[in-house]
Amino acid sequence: MIVTIGDYKQECPKGKRSFYSFVTFDDFSTVHWTNFFATNRTEALNQVMERFADCTEYIHSISIHESED
Repeated sequence: MIVTIGDYKQECPKGKRSFYSFVTFDDFSTVHWTNFFATNRTEALNQVMERFADCTEYIHSISIHESED
């Protein structure tokens, strides 16, 4: 099962880049978090880890991609 979360109404702030991620859990369910903003991939990863902080022990993998807007 894949669940998508994101707010497509948000505009990318100046100086930031738009990212999306796939977070897969041990039961192979996946959350697709889209349209979040960071200055680089490290900051994007930090945001993903913060968003899913209360369930990190169940994360199987994280895949982060930069949007081509």
